[in-house]
Amino acid sequence: ENNTARRETPEEAREKDLKTRNAWLGHTHLRVIDNSTGFKEKIDRLLKEIFIVMGLPVPVEIERKYLIKKPNLEALMERDDVVKTSILQTYLKITTPGVERRVRQRGDGENFSYYYTEKTTLSDMSRQETERRISVHEYLSLLLEGEKSLRKDRYCFLHQNQYFELDVYPDWENEAILEIELTEETQEVTLPEWITVIREVTDDPNYKNAALAKAK
Repeated sequence: ENNTARRETPEEAREKDLKTRNAWLGHTHLRVIDNSTGFKEKIDRLLKEIFIVMGLPVPVEIERKYLIKKPNLEALMERDDVVKTSILQTYLKITTPGVERRVRQRGDGENFSYYYTEKTTLSDMSRQETERRISVHEYLSLLLEGEKSLRKDRYCFLHQNQYFELDVYPDWENEAILEIELTEETQEVTLPEWITVIREVTDDPNYKNAALAKAK
């Protein structure tokens, strides 16, 4: 009512908001800034998320990870708020002690994008991360340094404005991994009711992707 630039009804605005949100499902750093606070606080939360993703002062990835029972994937894909991405992750020779290097191919089977990432562990939940998109030619060149690879299908979805990534590995029959990227280590996580958690494995090195790749 106080914004002459907005001509849609509240119902139309909510529908457009939902379509915009779903269009970004599958992005590696999706964030939802909801209306749970006043406008000033909302802007502060927005800026905080931007600083974290851009790496100011340094890019830090904070995540929690759960070993879960594999859900019904066919039923999951029937939902209109789930995006599936196929990932091939290759770990490269370590050139700096303590710094993990990898390249990643992401796509839907026809169209792919490629990334180079470096990660340094800060704690069980936090890692300093730098990532950049690369060309297919640079990707193929870096593959020559590859030591081990991991293939998985990733199902991305939102639940109560929290962004989850469900990873399914081809040789796992009954289990999967659920991850969520957080703003703070103390941030509360609300898991979907259809997820059956076996246990949290955030601090278990056996469930790091690099370890899973080594096991293969």
